[in-house]
Amino acid sequence: QSHWDSKEAAKHKAGKLMKPPEDAATAFYPDRGLYSSIDREVAAAQMREIAGAGAGVVVFSWWRDRTVEPFASDGRGNGPSGPLGTDRAASAALDAAASAGIKVCFHLEPYDG
Repeated sequence: QSHWDSKEAAKHKAGKLMKPPEDAATAFYPDRGLYSSIDREVAAAQMREIAGAGAGVVVFSWWRDRTVEPFASDGRGNGPSGPLGTDRAASAALDAAASAGIKVCFHLEPYDG
């Protein structure tokens, strides 16, 4: 089941492989354009802007990399072509936040295990 309402969900084919940058698979488009969450320069610029706005904490949504055991062979489509975790993005965000004097709060996405 989609987390979007039915009107928004109808705009996106379930299971479709997206081809950025032309196909962003989002209803919202960043003012800066598309970017990678593991790009350390982007993360640093974002954290500087957040600090400049007066915020002292950001919330980072984290989920486990399901390409590693015990998930790699779990039989649910979560393998080498399945969902990757956010560990590399977390590393970039933590470093950038520390440099900007911002704290990071982790929102742990649910996962089996």
